[in-house]
Amino acid sequence: MAKDSIRDYSASSSDNSDIQSVDISEGCAPSGLNNAIREVMADLKDVSAGTVALETPVADTLGVGTTSPARTFSVESADAIPSRIKSTEATSSVEIGDSTGSIKIGSGSSGDIKFFTGGDTSFANHTETVTFPSTGGITFNGDTAAENALDDYEEGTWTPTFSTNSGSSASAASVSGTYTKIGRLVTLNGQLTNINTSGTTGTSQFLVTGMPYTTDVQDCIGAVSYNNIDFSANIDMIALADESANHISFFVQRDNSGRTNVDHQHITDDTTDIWFTISYITNQ
Repeated sequence: MAKDSIRDYSASSSDNSDIQSVDISEGCAPSGLNNAIREVMADLKDVSAGTVALETPVADTLGVGTTSPARTFSVESADAIPSRIKSTEATSSVEIGDSTGSIKIGSGSSGDIKFFTGGDTSFANHTETVTFPSTGGITFNGDTAAENALDDYEEGTWTPTFSTNSGSSASAASVSGTYTKIGRLVTLNGQLTNINTSGTTGTSQFLVTGMPYTTDVQDCIGAVSYNNIDFSANIDMIALADESANHISFFVQRDNSGRTNVDHQHITDDTTDIWFTISYITNQ
């Protein structure tokens, strides 16, 4: 086989009998050695310039920065960013697959991160399922609308406080609350124990404030459980998050009748307990 590039050289020295058709076999003319050396130098330059690519060795494992790679391909480095993959295209992706299918992780033209799943073993037919837009949040199934991005999740506690539409506000022996916020949806739980109405105006509304996020869009209704609310007939109580006033008010309702505000006069002083759960939309 003619040795026309460094890729044609043999690992067996006896098989290397020429370089670029210059005879270097045993007993060759001395006058050819100079030409042979020049051809070797030209071959090496072709490799250096990238004109001729070297063959990638086949190995069970490959380590960068380590002589004992723990995986098929391992990179170990003291650098904070040990590796980088860059494409000259506007978008690029990394594909991962096995004997049953494949996924793809790609970047969008504006710096988004996109996850594609459901690909086949030939790395085709993926479906975009999750995107992390560069503007923040997370979207699903190829949705590109910024207003549809889920941009917040939070859990915490809040302290219910009391207000009224007239006069002094109530108090309580103890209050507690928890909340969960998913996107713009806030769900509150509140517990008010041994509510005190001393010094309040009986016909003024019993209101709860201190909500962790302001209300928006529309009034929202929640469920209530209670002890010792003083009404003349069996009633159902609801909580209402008022979108215009940013407080929670309480109403009672009965069959064939309109709803009625829960005022201080309906609360049994130092005895009434109220538990409530309500969800509402916020603009925060």
